[in-house]
Amino acid sequence: MNKYSIAALFTALLFAYRSHYSSANKGKQNFEIKEPTLFIHGYAGNYFSFVRMIKRFERKKWGKKNCTIIVSPKGKLLIKGEPKSLIQVLFLENRDIVDHQVNWIWKILNILKNKYGISSVNIVAHSMGCISILKYLNQFAYNSINAHISKVVTMGAPFNDVEVGKRTPYIENHRLTNDGPVKMSPLYKWMRKNNIGIPLETEFLNIAGNLQNGTKSDGQVSVNSVLSLRYLLRDATRQYHEFIVYGKHAAHSLLHENEDIDNKIEEFLR
Repeated sequence: MNKYSIAALFTALLFAYRSHYSSANKGKQNFEIKEPTLFIHGYAGNYFSFVRMIKRFERKKWGKKNCTIIVSPKGKLLIKGEPKSLIQVLFLENRDIVDHQVNWIWKILNILKNKYGISSVNIVAHSMGCISILKYLNQFAYNSINAHISKVVTMGAPFNDVEVGKRTPYIENHRLTNDGPVKMSPLYKWMRKNNIGIPLETEFLNIAGNLQNGTKSDGQVSVNSVLSLRYLLRDATRQYHEFIVYGKHAAHSLLHENEDIDNKIEEFLR
């Protein structure tokens, strides 16, 4: 083979590689999450908690934010836009208790189904927002008058913490056994006792952060507390997926800023 043939072959292979890469990348970039997806912040969260993640999703054409649901301290809903794709939920009373948030989530899912005809949704939640979603599922998942929750993404969730909202001076870290945590918080015990309420078809992607600084945590919530979710589901082998991120970008407040997590969520929600 002469040098001109080799050059031509190299050019053809390079073109084929670029075409394949561009096509594959384009297919991934243009994937759009099918079901409306609600983003629910954690304790003291606000507009900025999820806005950058949502913008990244939009940039990658995984969906479009066309609706914000604002919940007043008394539970009144203000729905700005048409709930279709990526929906940001904002609790104005962002330091309220889990039970109040459960009631607000009930109202949101009720109006989505009965006013907007949305039969099912996905949830992406952070920290305390995850606890509120799980407790909602424990209590109301089989309520047919509300939109069904198909898939849930939980990030940095203090499932087995006594304090699920406020930051504490210590990190609760209880060893996990085959039967669950060696020590369980009162709320964890309640959720484990009432897990019959969670439908078997509801899937979970559970994400934890490990700073690798000796705390085995994301700086606020231990990996063990996050992974305690697996014992709260009726069939973890069928319903449950977990993902741990490591290093400085695994900090609690950075989990929704981590593009590795973005990609894992997109893969899960397809």
